[in-house]
Amino acid sequence: MARTVDYKTTKAIQAFLGYLHDHYSKRIDNKDINLIMAVAAWFTQESTGLSRVIGNNPFNIRDSPLQSGTRQSRNGNGHFAVFSSMAKGFEAAAYLLIHGGFGNKKVPIYGVRVVDGNKYAYVKGYKTVDADLNGYRLAIAALMKGGNQGANDFLSALAMSKWDSAHYGSHNWQEAYTAKHNHLIRNYLTYGGAILTPPTKPRKPIPPLAQDFKFQVSPNNFLDPWFVKRLYERRRRGSSVVSSRSRQ
Repeated sequence: MARTVDYKTTKAIQAFLGYLHDHYSKRIDNKDINLIMAVAAWFTQESTGLSRVIGNNPFNIRDSPLQSGTRQSRNGNGHFAVFSSMAKGFEAAAYLLIHGGFGNKKVPIYGVRVVDGNKYAYVKGYKTVDADLNGYRLAIAALMKGGNQGANDFLSALAMSKWDSAHYGSHNWQEAYTAKHNHLIRNYLTYGGAILTPPTKPRKPIPPLAQDFKFQVSPNNFLDPWFVKRLYERRRRGSSVVSSRSRQ
């Protein structure tokens, strides 16, 4: 039976997609069900579920400008970032896809030298270019496509990027598009939808009123005509008034 991305996880994933929408491309839709399921497949591969996340850090990021603190791993695996909320932890993953691995890379500039009538290539200098050093830009570009194709392209690009040293089981691009080798694609195929709206809480039924508290109609609930007559007579004589309850 296909799984459904629960509402809390969906909200956190929408924070991830929303950050990319606001800081990279307006073409990324945080309500695209396929993209939400794709990010859920990636997230569950990394952390299993929200209940297993430590420090609101679902993707085990070590350092981020969005973090609120740092924790040390108990098993000696170094330090990890701590975030103020789960949404902020997902946004940190989006930030890393945008900025992580993008930097200046020196590329050689080749020239041609002729020696004894033969042409030889040589490096005459270097130029600096903006390079996608970790392969994350392809993953973001896939999210801009949207739909099922964009989801598959995103997970395949992630598998071939440097995010996971084992490439989630894939060794080449052909394997990255198959559920047999790419664990992310395998997870993605287990989902069948996502909950975008918060579940409505059922209204509590009004408890029945106990019999002892029900209003019982009895003659004592009404002023006795003779009591009214005596009441007015006492008023005319200036005596103190006695309530009907005090006479019962």
